Amino acid sequence: MSSQVAAGVESRPDGIHLSEGSALTGSQGPSPAPSALQSLCLMARLHHIAAEPVHLVHQLGWPPSHTPSTDDLLLAAKHLA
Repeated sequence: MSSQVAAGVESRPDGIHLSEGSALTGSQGPSPAPSALQSLCLMARLHHIAAEPVHLVHQLGWPPSHTPSTDDLLLAAKHLA
């Protein structure tokens, strides 16, 4: 697989671009969920519980731009259990 590195940005053939110190970017739909919610969903998946941050945000009635607080994360975890 060939990739080009120019000015700290790596371009891949699948349209995803990586830059130093940043997350994946590309045309994959709505903005990604906050990392705390992604971490919660990852922990749920490790315990064989289906969890997607975007679906969880929708089920809890939060707007896509919502940044969950600690209490919000506890509520989300209870929702998954």
